[in-house]
Amino acid sequence: MLKKLNGQHNFHILIVSDKRNKTFIAHCLDMDIVAQAKTRNEAIEQLKALVETQLEYCLENDMLETAFRPAPKAYWDKFYANQQKDMISQLSSHKIPIHKLVSNLEMSYA
Repeated sequence: MLKKLNGQHNFHILIVSDKRNKTFIAHCLDMDIVAQAKTRNEAIEQLKALVETQLEYCLENDMLETAFRPAPKAYWDKFYANQQKDMISQLSSHKIPIHKLVSNLEMSYA
C-alpha cells in the first residue's frame, strides 16, 4: 500500500500479474487509477507518479473532491479476498504474531 500525502492513510493497491501479456497491473482502488509495466516495481512506481500527478492537479485546480472516485466493487472484493488469504496464511504459519496484526488497524472517523 502506498502512503498518502502526510503518512496518515494508506492507499489500497491491487497488483495483478497479466501472464498472457507478461506485464503487471497496479490499480489504486481509492482513486481508480491504473498503471501497467513489465515488472511489479515499475508498475508501482508508475502508479505512484500517476496518483501524485492527479492529486497535484486536483489541489492546484481546487478539485480535491473529485480525486477520490473508488474503483468498482469487484476490484475491492478481489483486494480484500487476497488480503484475507494472506492474513490466514501468515497466521497459520506463525509468520506474524497476532499482537502485531491487531496493532496495525486502519481507521476512519465519520
